[in-house]
Amino acid sequence: MARRIESGLSKSLVDELVNSSNSQNVSIREATTILSSVSNRDYAASLRKLFDISHLRSLASQLARFLPGLNEQVFGVTDLGCLERMARNFGVMLRTNYVASSDGRRLRGYYLNDRTVLKTPLIWLNSANHPVGVAATFWHEMGHHLTHEIFGSRHSAAALPFATDYLEHLERPEEIAADLVMALGCYPREAAEAVFRQSTQRRAQWNFETSATRVRSYVKSVTGFDFSADDSARTNLYRLAGMIHVAKLRLALLREYSI
Repeated sequence: MARRIESGLSKSLVDELVNSSNSQNVSIREATTILSSVSNRDYAASLRKLFDISHLRSLASQLARFLPGLNEQVFGVTDLGCLERMARNFGVMLRTNYVASSDGRRLRGYYLNDRTVLKTPLIWLNSANHPVGVAATFWHEMGHHLTHEIFGSRHSAAALPFATDYLEHLERPEEIAADLVMALGCYPREAAEAVFRQSTQRRAQWNFETSATRVRSYVKSVTGFDFSADDSARTNLYRLAGMIHVAKLRLALLREYSI
């Protein structure tokens, strides 16, 4: 059995990611902090503070009307041309640029809907990220567009580091609403029930070692994504933190809201 380190994280997995690149720019302790901040958060309790059952179910139903197939099939398109056509169908301009960063804290994208600045709503994506991450950001920002009128806010949503940005999302209903599209697009209900079949009871605890390994395997099976030695260890750690965020959000939606 893999040795365990603070916060119940599997040392074998943390070691793998810390040593996943020739540019080892992160320590075991820092890696543990990055991952445990998301892994230890009670997502169900955070969601209950923001949404009651009927509100969140209604929101999911409204989104499914705009996006046929949401929560029924994986939204696996990564081709930027296809994503641009999808955006255009919703009256949104899609623009991309390559903005690299050496520490894994790359700007992922934003949504802007301010008629004093633009005639047409804009989604901007950073193409320096992995294509799977770019597509996930697209659906998050599309979530902002589809729920824009519901929340009545004008904003540009710029991505901060995964471990910080996602935890901030748990304090803001408009961000969770946008994440809802990303989570349901990655984990349709049938897939979510299979991936989290041991964790669907309310009293079940999130087990990092088992759940992170299962989530990693699932994401690889549906997208082909896995961690790369071509990227920095820090980048891979933030990617795993992002995967954990989406998985924990999806589990909370399934367990607490039956979505």
